[in-house]
Amino acid sequence: QAFKIETTPESRYLAQIGDSVSLTCSTTGCESPFFSWRTQIDSPLNGKVTNEGTTSTLTMNPVSFGNEHSYLCTATCESRKLEKGIQVEIYSFPKDPEIHLSGPLEAGKPITVKCSVADVYPFDRLEIDLLKGDHLMKSQEFLEDADRKSLETKSLEVTFTPVIEDIGKVLVCRAKLHIDEMDSVPTVRQAVKELQVY
Repeated sequence: QAFKIETTPESRYLAQIGDSVSLTCSTTGCESPFFSWRTQIDSPLNGKVTNEGTTSTLTMNPVSFGNEHSYLCTATCESRKLEKGIQVEIYSFPKDPEIHLSGPLEAGKPITVKCSVADVYPFDRLEIDLLKGDHLMKSQEFLEDADRKSLETKSLEVTFTPVIEDIGKVLVCRAKLHIDEMDSVPTVRQAVKELQVY
């Protein structure tokens, strides 16, 4: 039987910061393989390796920025050597957005609406929309911060002057994070606030 290697998941793993992640590497066609794990750029593994027979598991708990790498599993059987990689990608989007108003609502008086999303990553895949009823007031993307590896609060602000007709309308803050580049459907979280004009 030919010496073969396979990994679970096959090529990439999408993990939320704080989760526990296990990458598994297994072989067929070899009784007692020797396993080793490394990252593509030889940075620390930031994980724990357990070997059992023809399977090796790398566990990272909890996952953080230090785990955003391509991990390579090498299996050696006598003089034969096989290698396979898994790309670990991370994100953070744990909370619904929050809507804050700069003061009490009064018809005819300008007010600033702020919509914030906390502990989010990666920012360059985040989009925040603020709607009043069905009307889009503002949409914002955060492409400029793509290189920073940190959890941050991102927000947008809109100033408008409420009118009597706004009573009973809702403000909707919709945050969309395109977590998976391969998946065109973003993960959406939203907050809703009813406008009550005094």
